Formats: sequence, structure tokens, C-alpha cells
Amino acid sequence: MSFLLPVPCLVPTTPNGVYHHFQRAVASKEEISHGEVVMLTCFPGFQQMGPDSLRCWYGDWAVDNLPECVP
Repeated sequence: MSFLLPVPCLVPTTPNGVYHHFQRAVASKEEISHGEVVMLTCFPGFQQMGPDSLRCWYGDWAVDNLPECVP
């Protein structure tokens, strides 16, 4: 029988935006625990494309594509 360990995820780098975890800004490459969620906020003048939140699931973000901040 195999078990999956709850591996953390690294916050992605998204130009022109910042991720928040419980309303606290988190830096790129910061570790987020398995099962936790981060939300992306784009800088003024940029619009978010893609999901507005990312859930860490066994070391990977549970989305098909990471969000972007586009002009």
C-alpha cells in the first residue's frame, strides 16, 4: 500500500501581480502547505486571466493553467 505525503507547493512567479495567503502577501517561491489556497491580485492597469485562486495539492497547484496578469 502506498501513501502520498502532503508536500508543500512553491508560490509561482506572476509578473504584474502578487499572491495572498489569508490576506498576507506571499513572495514567489515561498512554501504553501498542502491543502492551502492562495489568491492572485493583479497590479493596477492589469487584468487577471485564469483562475483567481490556487489550491496546493500534494506539491502541485490543482489547476490546468496558472493565472496571468495582462495589460
